[in-house]
Amino acid sequence: MKFIIDEQLPTALVAWLVEQGHEAVHVDELGLRSSSDRAIRDAAAESGAVVVTKDGDFVQIRRAGDRVLWLRGANLRRALFLPRFIEAWPKAIQALEGGKPVVEASLRA
Repeated sequence: MKFIIDEQLPTALVAWLVEQGHEAVHVDELGLRSSSDRAIRDAAAESGAVVVTKDGDFVQIRRAGDRVLWLRGANLRRALFLPRFIEAWPKAIQALEGGKPVVEASLRA
């Protein structure tokens, strides 16, 4: 599965997703830092990627066919982010693989 990681999330998430066998890229690598949500959405749609974000705006601007992994409670220190993401991952990937277009994953303790 392909993922585009939004700018407010750590680049370590890209490395972890790649280790899991997925394609992942951070918006910084795409030259989309400080771009509009619509520009990021369009890049994801063009490449068939899921946007991974903590920004609820992506859910609001979503078009048919767009996919979003919306991380709730993701305002965590970097040291806590990845372990919490890994905990939430099994349910999130199952929902994405099942075709759910918007998946909410709670990273709260």
